[in-house]
Amino acid sequence: MATARDLTARALRLSGYLPGGATASAEDAQAALAALNGMMHGLELEGVRLGHVDLTLDDEPALPASHIEALTWMLAARLVTEFGLDARVDVATMAGEREIGLRAAYAAPLTSTADPAYGDTLAGWRRTTW
Repeated sequence: MATARDLTARALRLSGYLPGGATASAEDAQAALAALNGMMHGLELEGVRLGHVDLTLDDEPALPASHIEALTWMLAARLVTEFGLDARVDVATMAGEREIGLRAAYAAPLTSTADPAYGDTLAGWRRTTW
């Protein structure tokens, strides 16, 4: 299974920050990890319930490989901004497509319930007897 270090290193390469085969410095790896944790917390806030807890570089994200792939591309797109790189259409496109799939995997239908404060109501309006 891939660690957060593997995920962030690949995202740094996909973003164009690191050339293929290069290793990230400790500082760059930590910056990418902070971006990953922030992105995953942001997804939680937006309703994508990944069960995220902050990762260290040696942690293995408890997610299926397909979801890690999506997060890797999404992180690569975020790192373009984070590291002040030139925007890459291919990275943005892949990240957007993967994000749609990730969101779909965690989509939950909205539900509603009647507010008991309205008492005996019909569609939110109090019934009136004439």
